[in-house]
Amino acid sequence: MLIFCRTDDNEALIERAAGLVSEQRRRKALRLSSRRARANSLAAELLAVKALSAFGVSPRLLRFESGGRPYVEGDAAFISLSHSGEYVACAVSDRGVGVDVQQIRRVVPAVIRRVCSEKEAAALDPEDLDGAFLRVWSLKEAWRKANPTADLPAMLRAEFLIAPDGSVSGPAGFVYRVSDGLKGYTVALCEAI
Repeated sequence: MLIFCRTDDNEALIERAAGLVSEQRRRKALRLSSRRARANSLAAELLAVKALSAFGVSPRLLRFESGGRPYVEGDAAFISLSHSGEYVACAVSDRGVGVDVQQIRRVVPAVIRRVCSEKEAAALDPEDLDGAFLRVWSLKEAWRKANPTADLPAMLRAEFLIAPDGSVSGPAGFVYRVSDGLKGYTVALCEAI
């Protein structure tokens, strides 16, 4: 299951949301410097609660590691969160899952060279270089979230190719989806088979 929401950085709404989340999330969110970052952090937990309820799992089982990665106590479900710009996304599954949302923005060529394999870089559409790169980056991020033991070097080595029909090939053992359904954003989902 994948759900997302658009956030609002209105201070009154942020204060209201802060009263609805765990103490750990509230402290984390209120330390953030921008209203948008605070809104997204608070919305992430609220969206996770909603998604778990819809999935049939008690939201009381939701926990966060010290680094902020969500998990469900007792592995009753697997959960992943992401936020960028004005959107927050949450994926819940009975198998390992990862989601990543990225606001499309300018990407410098040095980043593309550092992140992409030769095959990935060659497959990027030069007419939509920023969007094409961020779709690949989102897939890498989603894959890493679905693989909690994967480190950054493993994520960078993981190779993703997006066919013209939108199908994705990537590391075995997972199914992948990538979408540009949110104007100005890309969303990637990775789920264990």
